[in-house]
Amino acid sequence: MLEPIHPVEQASTAAGGLPVSPSLGPTLEQAAIPTERLLVDWRLVMICLISIILALAAACVAQLLLGLIALITNISFHHQFSFANHPPVFRGAPSSPYRARTEPILSGIAASSGAGEGKVVRLGPSLEGIDRFSPGDVLVLRSLDLGLAPLFVQARAVVSELGTPFSSSAVVARDYGVPAVTGVAFAWSLLREGERVRVDGDAATVESLGT
Repeated sequence: MLEPIHPVEQASTAAGGLPVSPSLGPTLEQAAIPTERLLVDWRLVMICLISIILALAAACVAQLLLGLIALITNISFHHQFSFANHPPVFRGAPSSPYRARTEPILSGIAASSGAGEGKVVRLGPSLEGIDRFSPGDVLVLRSLDLGLAPLFVQARAVVSELGTPFSSSAVVARDYGVPAVTGVAFAWSLLREGERVRVDGDAATVESLGT
């Protein structure tokens, strides 16, 4: 008498009569990933990549705009203050630093007696021209300054626009025996650098002897 075949055993028999164990796992149809699911996953990846690219592009554009704004601001600031702090361009011939002199002899006030001849060295308020001074030169000053008294020892004579015979510098000149004439109007702009002059401290005159 034939025994009936159990349904499980019948399902586990493959083509060709080879038995297939039901414990091997899911079938190929069950293990396959649906195509629709794969398409959805790729779409998400593409959306993420595009979002990242757009964000990077936006950041680059913003950085370029900020740099351009900073450059324009810097150029505008430089243009504004470069013209505001600088004098206009000079056109023409520069004026002479010396005044026109009509008489060869200048008069002033006697500050120290004696007479001496020498080359003119003009000394400015900030000691401009001190590098050109040599012993035996005639110092021409804008005012008698006590701080310049050490130079009187080596000067042949002293001429000043401002000062009085009672000033400390005049007293120092008298002590050193250096002829000095003060109160000579426009002496600093009338006497030329390197010009030879004769200073008479008794007559209070400064006479030009030429170059």
